[in-house]
Amino acid sequence: MKQFSPILCACVLAMILSAAASAEVRLKDKWVYVSTNLLVQKNVDQFIALMEHSKKAGYTGILLADYKFGVLDRQDERYFTNARRAIASARELDIELIPAVFPIGYASAILAHDPNLIEGLPVVDAPLEARGGKLVPLMPEGTKLASGDFEELDSRGGFAGWWQENIGRSVFADRDVVRHGQVSVRMQDIARQDPRYGHCRLHQLVKTEPFKVYHLGVWIKTEDFDAPGAVRLQVLAKKPETLTYQDLDIKRTQDWTHYDVVFNSLENAEARIYCGVWGGKSGKLWWDDLVMEPGGFVNVIRRDACPVKLTSADGPSPAEAGASARVGGKTTYLEGRDFSRIVDPKLGNERYPGTFAAWHTPPEVTVPADSRIREGQRVLASYFHPMIVGDSQVTSSLLDPKVYTLLEDEFTRVHRLFQAKRYMMSHDEIRVGGWTPDYAGKTMGEVLAMNVRKCCEIIRKHAPQARICVWSDMFDPNHNARADYYLVKTTWAGSWEGLPKDTVLVDWYAGVAPKTLAFFHSRGHEQILAGYYDGNVEANVKTWMDSAKASPARVTGIIYTTWRSDYANLEKFIEEVRKYER
Repeated sequence: MKQFSPILCACVLAMILSAAASAEVRLKDKWVYVSTNLLVQKNVDQFIALMEHSKKAGYTGILLADYKFGVLDRQDERYFTNARRAIASARELDIELIPAVFPIGYASAILAHDPNLIEGLPVVDAPLEARGGKLVPLMPEGTKLASGDFEELDSRGGFAGWWQENIGRSVFADRDVVRHGQVSVRMQDIARQDPRYGHCRLHQLVKTEPFKVYHLGVWIKTEDFDAPGAVRLQVLAKKPETLTYQDLDIKRTQDWTHYDVVFNSLENAEARIYCGVWGGKSGKLWWDDLVMEPGGFVNVIRRDACPVKLTSADGPSPAEAGASARVGGKTTYLEGRDFSRIVDPKLGNERYPGTFAAWHTPPEVTVPADSRIREGQRVLASYFHPMIVGDSQVTSSLLDPKVYTLLEDEFTRVHRLFQAKRYMMSHDEIRVGGWTPDYAGKTMGEVLAMNVRKCCEIIRKHAPQARICVWSDMFDPNHNARADYYLVKTTWAGSWEGLPKDTVLVDWYAGVAPKTLAFFHSRGHEQILAGYYDGNVEANVKTWMDSAKASPARVTGIIYTTWRSDYANLEKFIEEVRKYER
């Protein structure tokens, strides 16, 4: 047998790799991301016009998301008439529709059927006291917010009990504009005092008991305040670092308006409460009357994996038992006998089914006359509650069997309507999970691998010829498939093991593009690039296409991905893509 020189082999290999790295990238799929509500006639008209526009520009498909896909069982004929009209238009235009299904991380449609399927965080031994025939939530011992009304000033003219930035320069004690009392906090000239970051914050370290739920309420007023989205009432700790992810809908100019935030202390014995601005610019903003109180049974979850337990308060203290232990007492009280059934009728039903609010008045729990709980007695409650991320993002359980029943029902209805050749699984940004007893002994990565495998099986069962696509982030170790992700227990590592090899990964984080392409290529996956994201067209396309050209990965498509429904750059985007295909 003829032998080849190792040096010659190395040179040939280098030439092959170099040729592959500089090869042209030909993208057969050029999609546009569209999120709409096909129930509304005007939306359908606009969608058809957008398809016509996209086809003319050179796009081949529409990645279509509609909340209503998850609640097709509740739609009347008007929705299906509109949907069929849109589908017929797509066929006439010869433009592919790729429906998005299985919204695990943005699970309002799933939870519209049963809000108790939401992921929950544990509350352990929250203290209650029997008063006047009711169980009243108590603040855990040692937890107290100092000077939340901002009335007490220190020797510098700052607010007693608070650490504050730039006293007398961007933070002021205002005696003229107050909601209550004599003093409020005024913030102004923020960018002038901190032109680099726009920071202006007050914060206070507060003792907490682990695994308790707390409510923060505050009043805010603004006047020509630039960057209202930078205002936060936030709670930071050690593990995880951030305990709150709720947005405050601040207007540029508004009168005194009340805002609520809920957080769970999780494993932390202390937390830092922030009232502040990150990225502030001009204008004025006032804070007043900040309160911290026990969260009670707000949004209490009721399903088998989220038990509610009330016991006597005669067990060991949390310090004696350990921070993460379920303590309880010697007596376990019975729901329906010693206290009324604990249900929150507003759970997942704030405006319509499937919508959640972080805070509302918690449900009352009554104590009947013949209860073993006596007037003035303290009891301990353990239960689960959800966390809302951003304005309204909620996550469904990844394990409850009812979730899979709902997912299969969703897919069969969507497939019956669309008969699509490809479907997009919406497994992205799953930000809460792993705390309920059914996750014991499993990592979140193992659970997600099982979940996505089952979801693929559902699609294969009802549409065996269909191709399956999925967002990359929860399966990418260079992105979200890691530990310390939002309010998720354990790690997402290994989630990628549940992906069948013929699953198409839709990569969307340009910041790690080369690593993402290499990782999924090593696992044999075809990949599609999700570009734009309402940013700089040239820079985004360049990042992705340069990375694709330098990679041996099998990249077959790109998506004009806009979260703002801004389609002004459709032509510009595809022209930039074509520069790399020439």
